[in-house]
Amino acid sequence: MADDIRENAMSGGTPVRLRGLAANGSSISPTLTEVISAMPVATETNKGLMQANGFEQGKNILSEGYNNKISAGVYSSTDNLDNMGTGILLVLRGFQYTAHLYITNSARIYIKTIRSNGEILKDWTLINNT
Repeated sequence: MADDIRENAMSGGTPVRLRGLAANGSSISPTLTEVISAMPVATETNKGLMQANGFEQGKNILSEGYNNKISAGVYSSTDNLDNMGTGILLVLRGFQYTAHLYITNSARIYIKTIRSNGEILKDWTLINNT
């Protein structure tokens, strides 16, 4: 039998394969790539691996597609969203409340707070950053 190596005596590095047990109890040794591809992607309701380019990043939103119940994420607005100009919409969703932050291309920042049922608590308000 091979000599055991103490954990603190092992050299550092990135493992190529992992060892574990399958659901049926048999031994498995998947690669890191196999493990990563089998894990779910993180979404608003699903815990999993965060995408390398950010949470739900890269979505585009137009004024007609915007509403108070959109998913959490980062959106790019190329039209005049609620007459605030073009910019980036950041949607943060908690259990009972949602915050929408809109950063325009002219560096204005607006915030809107909403209940989970879609009721507006505070409509778009300019955050004075001067």
